[in-house]
Amino acid sequence: DEGFEGIPVRIGEFIALSLPELLDIYSDADIRLVELYGRVMSGRFGEVVLESALRTLRDRFPEVASKVRVERGGMAEFGQALAAARYASLLV
Repeated sequence: DEGFEGIPVRIGEFIALSLPELLDIYSDADIRLVELYGRVMSGRFGEVVLESALRTLRDRFPEVASKVRVERGGMAEFGQALAAARYASLLV
């Protein structure tokens, strides 16, 4: 449906617009990778979200785009549980 085509694009834009503020809040963590998880990131919908986020970052915040990688997390069916496990593994 045409009316729904813009939804993943807008989600990606909102992610990109919020990322600089998030990085500022956690500036002492020196974040270099942001992984996006959840069912919203699965399939073609998730591809469009990521493409939109990366495009918006490059266009609006090139300095952030050059410093931070934004990727889709794997296995969307596990959602945030996988994100928590990934984070815990980085702390070891």
